[in-house]
Amino acid sequence: MHIKKMAANIVLAEVLPLVALFPGVSQKLGPVKTVSGVMVTKDLEVNGPMFSPDLWQVHMTGRVDKGDVVFHNNTNGISDLFCKFNLATSTIQVSDIACTIKDLTWLEKNISSEYRQSIILPLTLTRGQFVKQPDGCLFQGELLSTSGIKALFKADGPAITHINLSQLQIEDGKRTDATVTFHKSPDMPMIHFAGQLDKATLESLIYPDSYLERKLREVSGEDSLTISTDETNNITITAGTLNLDPLLSPKGPPASTSQPRPLFKQEHIFLNVDTLNYDQRTYQKVQAEATVNQSVTDINITHARLCDLDLSGRITVNHAGKKPGALTRVFLNTDQAKEVSLSLGCLTGSQSVIEGAYILEGELSGVAHSLAQAKSKQNGYLRFKAQSGRIYKATLLSRILSVVNILGETDIQQEGFGFKTFTANAQIEESVVHIKKAVIDADNMAIIAEGWADPLNDSLDITLLVAPFKTIDTIIKYIPIVNTILNGRLVSFPVRAYGKMSDPTVVALHPSAVGKGLLNLLGDLIKTPGRLIEGIKDNEK
Repeated sequence: MHIKKMAANIVLAEVLPLVALFPGVSQKLGPVKTVSGVMVTKDLEVNGPMFSPDLWQVHMTGRVDKGDVVFHNNTNGISDLFCKFNLATSTIQVSDIACTIKDLTWLEKNISSEYRQSIILPLTLTRGQFVKQPDGCLFQGELLSTSGIKALFKADGPAITHINLSQLQIEDGKRTDATVTFHKSPDMPMIHFAGQLDKATLESLIYPDSYLERKLREVSGEDSLTISTDETNNITITAGTLNLDPLLSPKGPPASTSQPRPLFKQEHIFLNVDTLNYDQRTYQKVQAEATVNQSVTDINITHARLCDLDLSGRITVNHAGKKPGALTRVFLNTDQAKEVSLSLGCLTGSQSVIEGAYILEGELSGVAHSLAQAKSKQNGYLRFKAQSGRIYKATLLSRILSVVNILGETDIQQEGFGFKTFTANAQIEESVVHIKKAVIDADNMAIIAEGWADPLNDSLDITLLVAPFKTIDTIIKYIPIVNTILNGRLVSFPVRAYGKMSDPTVVALHPSAVGKGLLNLLGDLIKTPGRLIEGIKDNEK
């Protein structure tokens, strides 16, 4: 058979059922059920055996007008199709593609159903081009959404069924003008980002409560989010809320032991986030710079606020070598006094509430195999001081006062336990807090403590001395056990708190169980001029 220089107007709805009879054509049509419209061929050449279409040599040029494509789910997926084509045996070139896309079923092998069902349709395609050659395929064009957002895309791959997005440019007025390039090579970062992308643009492209909208809300909440690059091509992420746990939590066993690919090609990423959630902690007013490459991720935190506590620090994660590791260093320093009730309960996760102005100074550092393990490898120191406050709903303090039977009529859950000063110095070893000196100088007693607490494992073992500033007769009246007499006038009562921090056990101790360090601290406190005067006045009443 030899056809040369043939021109024709072909009604596609009439021809497609006949073409589909040829072997293999139905498979090549994929999800397409019917096609309508007119195909105008300007030049058709066919050479080969009449009854062996697989051996035909075909070349055809022309155009398609007013085309509609219906898929097997009976949806009119593509309408108002216009394109020019140049078809040969081994190549296909389709240009000037314009149509309205009402269904994305034809991309089921390239885009997962959750993603397809999230995109708001219809989309208008213009300036489209499709090229198929023996060594690969290319599909590119310009999409316009119903909200007026323009997206220029480019996708390529070795075959039609393996086409992947390689570049996407999004334009949305003044709020978004961004280009994202996707790298396929494992030796390259995943993407290169340039321009500015506003979260509101993404929300205008996806259905409310769709899969992608829920994922976006999971990461950024209801607040704004903007990603932009500066003149030096560094990335800045500005967000009202940023939740890192959904992004960093493992989705299953690692696919390989090779080094992870960085997300961005840019090595420097700046963060300006009002509320950042990570590892079940909430950080406020975060300013940080991350330097990322395949071997090392370095995060320099210039400022952050945790539980109203100002901090700065540095986190370094080494991905290279046989023994990857994580190094952390955090500095705590309150330049101005804070309200302790906003911080202490938040940090400890307890229900205790302490009122009063406080300052906190400290330094913590840790070295571990991974960042997740680093929190259990912290070492350093903490210095705490609070003034003129009250303690409410403190389970540990309530049980201590109950054991020594002081202030039996006082309900600490409601009235609170007033103090003049509350100071504590501690060393941190492997994330265990070793209390070297803790003193509560209260309105009517002093409490001195030393021992350790392990917040990560909810455990503690602390020895305390409780010294009421009362006369001996009053003390004996309320407490049947007299332990140690200081200065012939004041008495202290040793107790031990141990077990769970959330549910501590408190027992009375024999005086011999108390170290000289606690006794000396208590003696120094009681012997201060202010306390001696108060004791004399109390005895005169």
